[in-house]
Amino acid sequence: MANRSRSCRPWLQTIAAQGTNPAAAYQSLAMAYLTNILSHFDEAGANQLNAARAVTWLKSQMAAIPVLQQQTTAIYGVEFVNQPQNAALPQYQADQVANASTYAQLIQTDVAQWQQELAHAIQDSKSLATMQQLAIDLSTYASSQGLYWAYWYFGYLTTPAQLMIIEAVSLENTSDLDGSAFMRQYQTNVAILSLLDPSNRFAQEYVKAVQLFQLGNVLPDAG
Repeated sequence: MANRSRSCRPWLQTIAAQGTNPAAAYQSLAMAYLTNILSHFDEAGANQLNAARAVTWLKSQMAAIPVLQQQTTAIYGVEFVNQPQNAALPQYQADQVANASTYAQLIQTDVAQWQQELAHAIQDSKSLATMQQLAIDLSTYASSQGLYWAYWYFGYLTTPAQLMIIEAVSLENTSDLDGSAFMRQYQTNVAILSLLDPSNRFAQEYVKAVQLFQLGNVLPDAG
């Protein structure tokens, strides 16, 4: 096992150490993982192991355990930026730094409009206050840190229309998407935000916004 650990690529080793007590998280999956592996062995009793149940349980746990969510999203982000179609993304990161003072003015103008849109879309007063304060905090942070494109993309992803698309995908209310479509779309959004904002502030707030929306605390039912 030690040799395999040393041969693992450095960036994967770094990600594997992320999160709270990752060793315990992986240990909790050991029984189901071994059940699936051993079920394929040509050994007496192997065909009695319930591999299908083990795999189903593993998938549910991978989606539910926070440390595994964090690591999966981090791995996705590394591979995402290496795809040819995403090669232009680092240019946005460089642009927001090079033109930070110009973009700071645009952010201040935009946040006023964002506040109005939130007031129109959110009916619950407590959720409205939370989101409006978040808009102020993120606009201030983006202006001070030169993160215009991270700010812009977060604003786009958290519009009612985009959140409803995420909801439709998560509920599989689409004819051409399978059960993993929500996670792929979610990871794509988080990966882009993480690239545009290395501090992950916008990515973390996006995760919270999606969770809040899915709990039904932000927007009224579309019906």
